[in-house]
Amino acid sequence: MKKSMTPEKYKYHYDRRSHRITFVILTIVVLLSVSVGFVLSGAYLSAWGLFFLFCVIILYILSIPLYVLLDDSVVEVHCIVDMTRIHIEDIEKIRVFGKNEFKRLWPLVGSYGFWGYYGYYFDFMEWTMYKVYASDRKHLVMIEDIYEDQFIISCDDPETFVKHALEFRDRKRSEILHHTALQSAQTDRPETKQ
Repeated sequence: MKKSMTPEKYKYHYDRRSHRITFVILTIVVLLSVSVGFVLSGAYLSAWGLFFLFCVIILYILSIPLYVLLDDSVVEVHCIVDMTRIHIEDIEKIRVFGKNEFKRLWPLVGSYGFWGYYGYYFDFMEWTMYKVYASDRKHLVMIEDIYEDQFIISCDDPETFVKHALEFRDRKRSEILHHTALQSAQTDRPETKQ
C-alpha cells in the first residue's frame, strides 16, 4: 500500500487593503462602544444595536481563513472553526484566478476586506456563485469540482499550488482507474471448477 505524502502547507498573508479595512472597522466598533457607554449612558436600544454588531463581528472572526493544506488525496482550507475539504480526484478545473477577475465579484454573504475576503461571492457577468477563502487579492486560485461547486482560495504561491494539485489529481485518478480495472477483471473472470 502506498504511503501518503506529507501535506504542503500554504499560509495566508493579508494584503494592505485587508489590514486597513480591519483597522478601520475595529476603530469604529471601539468608538461606538465608548459612545454607547459614556455619551449615551448605555441606552437600551443603542446597547442592543451594539450587541448585535459584536455578534456579527464574532461570526466573521470565526470564519477567518488561516491556511491551506494540499496532499495527494485532499485540499483542505482551514478557518478558525471551519474546514472545507475538496477531494483531489474531484477537482475538475483548477487555475490561477486574476485580481481583475476578483474585482468583478460581489460579496453576498461574507467579508470584503475585514480580515480577508471570505464567504459567498457572485459574478454577475458569468452568473456564477463562488465560495471564497482569500486573504490577498493578488494570489488567488480557482477550483471547480465535479459537482460544479467553485472555490476561490489564496495562497502564497498559486502557480506551484496549481501545478502540484494537477499532478496529485492525475495520479489519484489513474490509481482509481487502475484499481477499478483490477476489480472489474477479477469479477469478470470465470470461476474454475475443481
